[in-house]
Amino acid sequence: MNWHHVEFEGYAVDVLIGEPEPEKDNGQTVVLLHGFPDSPLTWKDIIRPLTEAGYTVKAPYMPGYQNSYLLKHDDYRLESLGREAVALCQALSKGPVHLVGHDWGAAVAYMAVYTRQETFTSFTAVSIPPIFRMIKLIPKRPLLFRHTWYQVVFQLRFIADCLMKTNGWWFHRYLWRLWSNGHSFPELISRSQERMEEPGVLRATLRYYQQAYRPWDPSWFRLLNTDQPFPVPSLIVAGDKDAIYGPDTHRHSIVEADFPRGVTFELLPGVGHFVQAEAPRHLLEPLLKHIGRCH
Repeated sequence: MNWHHVEFEGYAVDVLIGEPEPEKDNGQTVVLLHGFPDSPLTWKDIIRPLTEAGYTVKAPYMPGYQNSYLLKHDDYRLESLGREAVALCQALSKGPVHLVGHDWGAAVAYMAVYTRQETFTSFTAVSIPPIFRMIKLIPKRPLLFRHTWYQVVFQLRFIADCLMKTNGWWFHRYLWRLWSNGHSFPELISRSQERMEEPGVLRATLRYYQQAYRPWDPSWFRLLNTDQPFPVPSLIVAGDKDAIYGPDTHRHSIVEADFPRGVTFELLPGVGHFVQAEAPRHLLEPLLKHIGRCH
């Protein structure tokens, strides 16, 4: 498991890569997308077992999460990020990949699969329900989203910046603790903070939230009115102690008819939002089973 510097489309992206032993190599690639406020290191306990199972694994920094990967057009809307994820996956693999995303990485991954389905062999979302159903659910069941209050705070641009950085990045650490069901991840928090201290990075990561809720934006209406079936076999994994989107949000958002190629929902007991860091073994079992049958 090593860091590699990948250049594409004028950007330089750090990618954490794990490669299987030659005799075990099955020729397939798994791409892991992290969320907020995070880094590829969140996948470190997932990468090695996947390589031991024969997969090449690549975990890149998401757009905006390092100074050399700030989007030139400053467009961090979901449609734009989906196109960017497709381009990144194509740069990381010559053939279709198994795409796995957590948090914002999962939201972007949903959009990427809709954007260019032939780029992906399978899809796995960690801690995020189907985004298009979830958007439609907000006005119908608002109490399901009561724990997303921080997203409203992040709309206040300068206040959000100051809040994240003040008092030694206290709010940043608070969100990690709140979402991870009491777990402590000093290495992950430290790496995340280091990146956000790079010029432009904190602003870019908050733009994900600030550009997500624009009812006047045509892309918002396209997302709201999407009824296209999800085109690849899917796995959705969540912890029942997730402090953002709990079990009920997932249950109301997952509609089997939306997934004609199949969807499996795994709810992990006693696990919070950072499933891959809190309970990597519990995530690996359904993940390996899922991608193993999607060759």
